[in-house]
Amino acid sequence: MSFRTIAVLLLFLIYASPSFPQGLHIKGNDALIDERSSYNVFEKISPTFNNILILDFEIIPARSRGSIVRIKDDEAGSVYNISYNEEGDISTFKLNHEGRDNLISISLKKDILKGNQWIKAYAEFDMIKDSVKLRINEKEVSISLKQSQNTWNPHIYFGRSEHVIDVPDFKLRNLIVRDNDKTYFFPLNESEGESVHDSNRKITGHVTNPVWLINDAYHWKLGPSFSSRRVAGSNFNPTTQDIYYFNEDSITVYNVRTNRRRAHKYHNRCPMEMRLGTNFMDQKNNRLYIYEVADPVSGNITIAYLDLHNYEWTTVSSEVLPMQLHHHSNYMDAENGRYIIFGGFGRTSYFNNFYSFNLHLNHWEKLEFGGDTITPRYFTSMGYNEADKCLYLFGGMGNKAGDQTVGRVYYYELYKIDTNIGKIEKIWEIPWNKENAVPVRNMFFPNKDQFYILCYPEHVSHSFLKLYRFSTADGAYKILGDSIPILSEKITTNANIYYNMQSNELLSIVQEFERDDRASTAKVYSISFPPVTEEELTFYSEKEKSSKVWIMILIIGLIILLSSVFMHKKKRKHGQDINAVLQRKNIPEHDTTANVQTKRTEPNSIYLFGEFSLIDKHNREINYMLSSKLRQAFFLILYHSLDKGITSQDFSKILWPNKSYEMSKNSRGVTLNNLRKILGDLDGTNLVHDKRSYKITFSDECYCDYLDCLNIVSGNNPEEHMDKFISIISRGKFLESEDSPILDPFKGYIESKIESTMYYYMEKAYTSGNYTATVSLCESFFNIDPLDGTSLQYLIKSLSRLDLKDEAKRRYYLFTTEYKKTMGEEYDKPFADLLR
Repeated sequence: MSFRTIAVLLLFLIYASPSFPQGLHIKGNDALIDERSSYNVFEKISPTFNNILILDFEIIPARSRGSIVRIKDDEAGSVYNISYNEEGDISTFKLNHEGRDNLISISLKKDILKGNQWIKAYAEFDMIKDSVKLRINEKEVSISLKQSQNTWNPHIYFGRSEHVIDVPDFKLRNLIVRDNDKTYFFPLNESEGESVHDSNRKITGHVTNPVWLINDAYHWKLGPSFSSRRVAGSNFNPTTQDIYYFNEDSITVYNVRTNRRRAHKYHNRCPMEMRLGTNFMDQKNNRLYIYEVADPVSGNITIAYLDLHNYEWTTVSSEVLPMQLHHHSNYMDAENGRYIIFGGFGRTSYFNNFYSFNLHLNHWEKLEFGGDTITPRYFTSMGYNEADKCLYLFGGMGNKAGDQTVGRVYYYELYKIDTNIGKIEKIWEIPWNKENAVPVRNMFFPNKDQFYILCYPEHVSHSFLKLYRFSTADGAYKILGDSIPILSEKITTNANIYYNMQSNELLSIVQEFERDDRASTAKVYSISFPPVTEEELTFYSEKEKSSKVWIMILIIGLIILLSSVFMHKKKRKHGQDINAVLQRKNIPEHDTTANVQTKRTEPNSIYLFGEFSLIDKHNREINYMLSSKLRQAFFLILYHSLDKGITSQDFSKILWPNKSYEMSKNSRGVTLNNLRKILGDLDGTNLVHDKRSYKITFSDECYCDYLDCLNIVSGNNPEEHMDKFISIISRGKFLESEDSPILDPFKGYIESKIESTMYYYMEKAYTSGNYTATVSLCESFFNIDPLDGTSLQYLIKSLSRLDLKDEAKRRYYLFTTEYKKTMGEEYDKPFADLLR
């Protein structure tokens, strides 16, 4: 590889956002023909390669057969392709002179390609030596091939192209196309759209029907779920790829590679009653251990194991520890045949002891360490770093006294535990300016420098797990991916994180217990490894936005230099009008009135127009704390609050229509208590029970756009509040993302209240020459009635007045298309008539 090529790759690694290229999934024969992917590498440019042409890329061939890539030489009238085929246990890659003959074949055993592992592919056309070379992984074949010229202006297609529709499913990343002088590198890290960027962030290619793999590295994917009415446990065996969900009666085995689910009854009776579902895997002997550290429910058996070969239980021990240890962290030391736990909570106390259960002697022993002291705590996370053969312990919640009544402290610190020399070393402690959170029981070290862990605010009932990557050296961290919901009401609820090497994914099993502390549901989530941040996900779209901003700045600068002050102001205002309409955003100020685009973000605010948003007294958005049912309850009570409120009977009948009033008592109580607790995070609003009805009250400390809007439409001086009214409705449709039928009356009520005011302001704005405000009002009215003729006419006339006739025609076309689709007939007013 030339120095120039190496330099290009180094620059990409320095400046490109995602640390690891994720790639592109090419959809093949499993999809309909029109839905198969086609990637034209050089659609936007036409480079010429001299003397040699090299294609270098990584691929995961999933299944099926067909053409992976086609390389066209229009001048020579030749097409070459690399195809893939599976037969039995053999996978074959072929380099073909399309329509003529096969040039090279390389066969691999299919097990080399199993799982989600990338393999390297390399094709070289040497126009000086008249040779061609194909290399797949480490297998390489070269042959002589007479070529008619020393330059090549290739057209390169991955997937479907022209008449070639027989395409395998495969994943592609790290594409390099080069000669000895120039290199084009395509990491394929886009997250949306059909444009493909090179390593210099320039759009060079185009792909139809893409599936961008970076999304799998940001969005947790929900997999199988399991439930049990009896106490259950869960675990994952990366060797067999099996997830286990089990109770005292049976075990369900789910294989993540084959998606096969099997249920098994035990060969004999489980010898102990499960209380917490705590368990660990002995992968070496293929055994699943269940245990209780103290207070067995019945009898005296505290540890037993299930042989996963024959599903037979064996009693192991009746030993107990001196105390209950809820939410202790754990690590299975397979090399030394022992299971280590740390910390925990029980009987109003926190603990900081290390215990080890010896699988050979079937005996608990307390481990003693020198060095730094870890204060008593629970909700800690423990993991093993293969690089230095040491355990690490992170986080937790407790206090120095170990006494719950003293209060609790959240810890954000990392300890290194060397079990060989019996020493604990505190590595770091970092400040935490986010909402307090605790980690899950285990963590994953991909290398010596960093670890991955899931954390969540356990004090919030409807909480969310977030994935963190911490530096082992100094505690620097990043939040990766989106979030996993978790209901953290019960102390038995738990979550774990696992790395699946075979699929190159992180798995999380979230097990939520119900009110009776026995029934539970376990859900499995997965995310591609390595996961990415939100900034990495949106890297290209943000850069394109940034580029547009700089272009606009340059244009404005030129206007300033070339225009008089009068013309500059006029053109700048006109440019703002264009942006306001074309981008369909809220409309900027007119004359000296307040800017209606301003989005209020003060503490203690509630927004119902557009996306629902709840801002607490610390200026944090907390609407994520409201589950679907809590949202419905909140909106329902708010709707009735301007009247007498809603009675308990009506409230129950609407939210739980299939339950009697008495049967819904518990659900009603929990819902109202949770709602009251969440609203308690805002100053100036309260959920009250008055005269047998529930209502939400507001003081001046809390802002609600819905109430502000009603005050405007029912006031005596609407002229004074037009800009404020536009700023409210321009946020979007009322309760835009809420689609529950029980909210239809609420939506209908607010729409009926604001319709006449919108028409009034529409006419007033247009006749006064405020065309940008007119456009904004028309756009908002389309949220209520997308086929409203009056709004269309005001919109077309206002756009024309703003000298945006092309946009007016486009909007007319969109309207008439939607009208015909909905009404089944043509719209009867020509465009010209709307301008009169």
